[in-house]
Amino acid sequence: MVLTILERVRELAEPIIKELNLDLVDIEYLPQRERGIVRITIDKDNGVTLDDCTRVNREVGYILEIKDLFSHPYQLEVSSPGLERPLKTLGDFEKFLGRKVSLKTSELLNGKRNFKGTLKQVQNGTVLLEMDGSLWEIPFSLVRHAKLVYEFSEKCF
Repeated sequence: MVLTILERVRELAEPIIKELNLDLVDIEYLPQRERGIVRITIDKDNGVTLDDCTRVNREVGYILEIKDLFSHPYQLEVSSPGLERPLKTLGDFEKFLGRKVSLKTSELLNGKRNFKGTLKQVQNGTVLLEMDGSLWEIPFSLVRHAKLVYEFSEKCF
């Protein structure tokens, strides 16, 4: 079995990131003509710090250099997912129950493809979303993109 660059980077980076008590959210590889970009997104419960990103960059960068995966120059970027964090796995959906999410499906469901509502439950590969007073059962296999929706407070300080 031949692993892709992304799979190989994940295989090397994930244990390091877990050892640092962080969660691996995503890995992207953006091939460029002169210098490719490897983008690693990390998270933790109380938020990612600059120190967290620096440590992951240093330690993962070191192992990527040792393993010499890339035949051309590349840049390693490590960042937090931000306030509107992408949801990639069923575990991500379970972690953020009760939060507002936005998602897009690969197929129409009752005439809709875009959904925005409160994440109520995840079970048997289905995401239950409350939207405009109705409950929508969305098969996870049809979720194309999903992210948290940050709600700004209208309180004055």
